[in-house]
Order: sequence, then structure tokens, then C-alpha cells
Amino acid sequence: MTEKLRALTESPELQAFMERFEAAPPHERKAALAAFVEKAHALHPDWRETEEAARNDGRIVRALAIHCVLAIRARSDLDEIERFEAKTAEVDFITGFDQIAASPTAPAAFQMMLAFYELIRLAGLDPDEMKELRRQAKSAHGRPGGDASAETRRKKAERWQTWVTAQEPAMRGKHPKFSQEALADKLIDLALIEKVPVPDRSAVVKLLSALKRGKLSN
Repeated sequence: MTEKLRALTESPELQAFMERFEAAPPHERKAALAAFVEKAHALHPDWRETEEAARNDGRIVRALAIHCVLAIRARSDLDEIERFEAKTAEVDFITGFDQIAASPTAPAAFQMMLAFYELIRLAGLDPDEMKELRRQAKSAHGRPGGDASAETRRKKAERWQTWVTAQEPAMRGKHPKFSQEALADKLIDLALIEKVPVPDRSAVVKLLSALKRGKLSN
């Protein structure tokens, strides 16, 4: 899948079509997107399956991107041009991810993955480091395990629930059109940065839904 995704995102022909889509005025974007899809089908018949798999794995990719951004910011050997490239890649990644969360399109996924590869390059991480970061990201977005006592689990639950409750108004205000799932992804990503242990995505979505119902009923 990685090889297929790299071939898809590094295709010069598709990059040219994506640039046309981004440069097109609003009333011409539908035609530009149709041209992009037609070309993608011709070059990579299974491109939709590849893009869908990447989108389903988007939370993991976003978590890895966050780690790359933090690694880049910690580097002192980058020159001004490289730091500008890093900032551009960071903005492009966030823009692409947010577009996918709100309304998935192939160009948005394409932009996100191009920016992701650029962040990996500038972070200077070796394959073993990326493997470990991926394991950590999967763990952060997966189900908690272990033999923690009921009291320990209760305290952890209180901590993340209090944190999500406090973050929810601002996050919902910033992204009013996001689904509960997309908001949960944003909060989980922020929790990774702030080192707040959160459980699996479904638990965060459940809490967000309860908070929204509570506001609507008041």
C-alpha cells in the first residue's frame, strides 16, 4: 500500500492536474476534478482503493505528522529555506486533512500526502524511528490495555473526560461543520501533543455526542 500511495502522490501527471484544480475558479472546479479523476483512473485503476485506505488511516498519519512537526521544530541545523519549506508543508498538511474531514476529495488527499512526505524528509527521521512513532500513534488511537486497577482506570477516565469537556467548546466553535468523528480526531491529535492519555476514538465520540445533547436540551 505504501508503494502504491507513493506512486500515486509522486506522479508528475497527477501533480499537474492537481495544480490545475487548485488554480481553477470555483465554477470550473467540477470540470477540473473530473479531469483529475479520469487521469487517475487511466494511470492507476485502483487509485480509489488506495486513496480510501489512506483516508481510513488518516488519524494515524496525522499523529505521525504531528511528531514530525515537533521533530522539525527541535532541529537547530535547518536553514531559513528549510524552515520555510517545513512551515509550508505543515500548513498544506493541515489544510488537506481538514478538507478531507469536512468533504473528502482526491486532490485534498493528494495534497495531504505530498505534505506528509515532505515533513518526514525535513524531520530527518530514520525508518526505525518512524516505525516506533507509528507504533505509538496506533497505541494512542487504539484501545487501552493492561491490568490497571479500577481506581486507576477511574482516575484516567476522569482526567481525559475533564480535558475533552474543557476543549470541546473551542474545538466545536472552530470547526462548526465537522462531524463528531472529525472533532474526535482533532481532540485526539491535540491530546498527543499535550500528553493527555485518551482512550479509543469511539469513547471520545460518545462523550462529544453526550456533550452536544446536553447543550441542546438546556
